[in-house]
Formats: sequence, structure tokens, C-alpha cells
Amino acid sequence: MERVYLCLGCRLLQPPTVQCAQCAGTTVAPAELVRDLLAYRDLSLAAERDLGLITALLAGGSIAMPILFPFALVSLGALAARVPVRRIRARARAERRVEPIRLPPPVAPGHAVAVGGVVRRFRGETIRSRWDGADVIAEEIAIEVDGGVIVRHAVAAPFFVDGNERVLVRGDVRLAVAPAWTIGGREVRAGDPLPYELGLPRDLRVRGTARRTRIDDAMSDVIAIGPQSYEALPEHAALRDGGRTRVLTGERGAPVLIVARARVA
Repeated sequence: MERVYLCLGCRLLQPPTVQCAQCAGTTVAPAELVRDLLAYRDLSLAAERDLGLITALLAGGSIAMPILFPFALVSLGALAARVPVRRIRARARAERRVEPIRLPPPVAPGHAVAVGGVVRRFRGETIRSRWDGADVIAEEIAIEVDGGVIVRHAVAAPFFVDGNERVLVRGDVRLAVAPAWTIGGREVRAGDPLPYELGLPRDLRVRGTARRTRIDDAMSDVIAIGPQSYEALPEHAALRDGGRTRVLTGERGAPVLIVARARVA
């Protein structure tokens, strides 16, 4: 299985890279390291060790100086009381190792153009949904908690937006949340397979609410926003000279934005 990297800036899971596909951040690391990078440092063990050392010194000193014996009992009681508290805190941290973050809204680059129409497959390509196994054109899954995002997964196959002309969309894309495209409310608890299917290691337990946004073949009222270029496609050679076709290509840090028509004024 290919190693999965996590962007610390926008929490996107993605193939190995040195720059995030969506936010262009360079704070990306293997997913198995997120525990060390995102969890709070556990200082309770050191504190308990120090308390245990003090308890041992007092207990040893009480042999020569009986007056220290009551203090040793108090210290021993405090040490015993800390053990269940530490276990409870450790268990709570293990259930949600990654703290949620607030994602800024997507912003299109200044040189982008917008094209609208109906989604069509490009050369029959689709991706397999990590949500339900269906064949889809593009999908983004986010696990959220307390109004923030813990982790995200986004993937898309190349596709056409068929309006006044067919425009090819490929490369990195970002799907805007739209009521017609999004479902949510799936509770993710410790042991749920979804986070592991997205690429998180199995010993990293995550809890939250999962949300899925997707676009399918023949979906209408879709607008793609991104930088355009022109390429020759054999599929269009019979329709225009050389098959010259408009292409919107998502690049690192500048994905093509996919939004519902109603979201554009």
C-alpha cells in the first residue's frame, strides 16, 4: 500500500509529496507521524515519575526520621490518586489524537475562468468512492468535530464540463460543499474503518462526524473555476481542427474549484 501523507495546514490526506495539492503548504508528513506532530506532549508521565521519586525518598528517610512517615503516606496517596486520572486523560487523548482546525474558504486564482454545464466522463474514467464503493467522478470526505476539520480526503478523475462547449477538467480539484452534493451525519467512533480507509494508521483513533461531497456523471449545474489552456484531444479531432480543446488544469496550491451554479452570483 502506498504511503499516505498528511498536510498539517489543511489536513488533506494525499500521496507522498513535498507540497500540499490544495493549500500549497510544505508542512506535509507521513500520516503515521501525525500523532507526534499534532497531539499535545504528554507530560503527566514525567510528573508522576517525579512524584514517585519524592515518595521513595520520604519513605526511605522515615526509617531514620519517623517524623517523615506521615508525609510519605500523603505523597503515596497523591501518587495513587494520579494513576487513574492519568489513564483517563491518556484514553481521551488516544480517542482524538488530532486537534481540529478551521479551514479558510476556497479562493480562485486571479487568472481563473469559469465554465458551466453538465459533468461528463472523460474516456470512461471514474474513481471508487471511499464512502460507499460507488463509481464517482470526484469526491471529498471530511471528518469534523467541534466545528473544525480533523482530516480530509479528496480525489478526482479527469472529466468534461459540457456547456456551450466541452471543457476538460483535470489535475487537483476542490469541491465546494453544496446541498445537492453533500451528505453528512455519519458518526465516526474509535475503531470505525473509515479513517483507516482514507489513509490514517490503525493505531490512530479518531472520533467525529463524517461528511461526504461528490459529483457524478451527468450531474448538471456544475461550474468549474480554474486557469485555462488549450490542448489537442483525439476525441475532438472530428469536431474541430486538430481536436483543440479548452482545458482547466488544477495545480499544486491552485486546484480547480468545483461549485454549484447557485453559489455563483
